[in-house]
Amino acid sequence: MAETSAALRLKFSHGTGTLTVSPQDPIAEPFRAAIEDNQLTGAWYYLVVGVEGIARVLGAFVSTVGGRLLFSPADLFAVSVSADFSAELNPLNHITLEQKGTSYASHLRGGPNRHHELNYATHPPTGLLVHWFSLLLPDASMLFTLPNMLVVKFMHAESDLSRFGHDALQGGVTFVELPEAQSEPTFVQFDVWAGMTDGWSLLGAYPLAWVNKPEIVQDAPAGQQEIMGRCGDIEFPNVRGVRVFISRPAGVLTAARVLRPRLSR
Repeated sequence: MAETSAALRLKFSHGTGTLTVSPQDPIAEPFRAAIEDNQLTGAWYYLVVGVEGIARVLGAFVSTVGGRLLFSPADLFAVSVSADFSAELNPLNHITLEQKGTSYASHLRGGPNRHHELNYATHPPTGLLVHWFSLLLPDASMLFTLPNMLVVKFMHAESDLSRFGHDALQGGVTFVELPEAQSEPTFVQFDVWAGMTDGWSLLGAYPLAWVNKPEIVQDAPAGQQEIMGRCGDIEFPNVRGVRVFISRPAGVLTAARVLRPRLSR
């Protein structure tokens, strides 16, 4: 089958400049499987954060054709080594979530060749969305600047280009302004909750108080800190959705982290 040079072009109104990448670039991860493995992309959204007038992209949330939710960061995040997160998983490539009966299974995959994997399961308490993961970063300015035009160059079979273009363009942007800091120093926290059932948007979710754990946050104010955040919803077809709280707790983050609590029923 003949192959041809092609380019996927995506325009974002909040972005700046033009960025040309290959399918191996982290920001192109939502389309990599379609380009390299001829798989359907599924619906996708970039989560974009407004930081002092600059649109910065955390990464892409994807609702796959196979029934999973997937998150892939737009840049190479190196997250902290902990008891359940091996150094072999850096840089982080993606995090999945899928429903299995009354529980939810997830895996984190990363490493230089995307080969290392960590699995876990969770049971959400009644009335709450599934807490999928929390991502804690020292500073929002480390996030990737969203381009106005993203160009993904690749080689593809000519007969597949029309279908590929239609499938790949089923996406968009969810924009959330970064909350103002109430005190200094602060870090940035993304608490990601997910729903994979009818009526998911009516279920509860909230920012988590990771700031109260000294192994994660140092120099936090004395006492229990109330974590306030701004919220963005991503609604996919087939009764799936993601709710992300962005907050700026006071304290010094010991390292960038991916955290996955198992909330009790």
